[in-house]
Amino acid sequence: MSKNVAISLMDSGGADDLREIAVLEIIAWGREAEEAEITKRTKRIEKELAALDPAAKAILLARRAGKVVGICRITRDDDGATWCLFGLAVGPEHRREGIGGDLAAACIDHARQRGANLIRSETHLDNTVSISFHEHIGFARHEIFIDTDGDQKIPFRLSL
Repeated sequence: MSKNVAISLMDSGGADDLREIAVLEIIAWGREAEEAEITKRTKRIEKELAALDPAAKAILLARRAGKVVGICRITRDDDGATWCLFGLAVGPEHRREGIGGDLAAACIDHARQRGANLIRSETHLDNTVSISFHEHIGFARHEIFIDTDGDQKIPFRLSL
């Protein structure tokens, strides 16, 4: 586990963190945190949180000294036994500290406790950091595919 980092489920009480999470995601994914984008993403996260079904989806936050430094999501597929890990973001100043691995492990554990036997994930073909991360935490790489938006992606699977 990462030093001085607490992992917890985000719930309706996390509404105070929405703007902080929006900025974190924007910056972590390599974009400029402009006000219009922050507002748009904050609203999207607010809707996501309002519609959250705890039996089928979890949003986990990593905090250090009360500040959100990472986020990850996991959601159940229709079959109930397969879950999808996605939306992992760690603030650039907190990378390479194990926070991403801790978040992913907590998400996987959450799904395992709810009957998951397979975790899937995917990333863009050019995201070498994400590819290495998935492989490092035990995911197996599968055949590259072209997504509906035309992007080439690599799917990953982790059997539990």
